[in-house]
Amino acid sequence: MAQRSGATALVPRSVRAAVAAARQNGTVKLSEFELAVAEEFGAFGRVLRRDTVIVALGNRTPDEALAAGVPTREVWFALCAAQDVPPQRWHGAGRPKPTRG
Repeated sequence: MAQRSGATALVPRSVRAAVAAARQNGTVKLSEFELAVAEEFGAFGRVLRRDTVIVALGNRTPDEALAAGVPTREVWFALCAAQDVPPQRWHGAGRPKPTRG
């Protein structure tokens, strides 16, 4: 199997498909979620997404919840709560920084 470059190579195809469908409904983009996870948790974020089972997500990992169609925003908030991230860092995470005009 050919190796793909970039962040999409790290995201299972089922997760990308579920998030693409959710994106059409006006929810948070997967890229924003991935950026927020990377900014908050660093390289450990990939492990958290894959291995952390969260009760608020129906006893699923964040990746499993995304693949099942749980809104990205809901997954982000559940992951933050499970990891004791201060609530003031939950909102706006992963959003591009505004440019000064």
